[in-house]
Amino acid sequence: MNVFIGGSRAVSKLNAVIRERFDDFMKRGCTVLVGDANGADKAVQTYFASKHYTKVIVFFAWKSAATMSEDGRRATYSRLAEARGSATMLQKIL
Repeated sequence: MNVFIGGSRAVSKLNAVIRERFDDFMKRGCTVLVGDANGADKAVQTYFASKHYTKVIVFFAWKSAATMSEDGRRATYSRLAEARGSATMLQKIL
């Protein structure tokens, strides 16, 4: 199963409830799809990297990812070429 995780750039820390949910995703073997913005996206990348979870795909719209967790080598980075609007972006992700 694919799980898309996104959130506000104002969020920099994940609370215990969210971390437990992410732990459940890992136990279930989900592929995690996340963006590359600062804030929630970076916090999500960092959390999964800290757990050495490799089924993470980071999507970015520019020539290279804007953020990368300290152990970003474990994530797959995929460019959303010429994405226009959220519907198009969602179709490309799915």
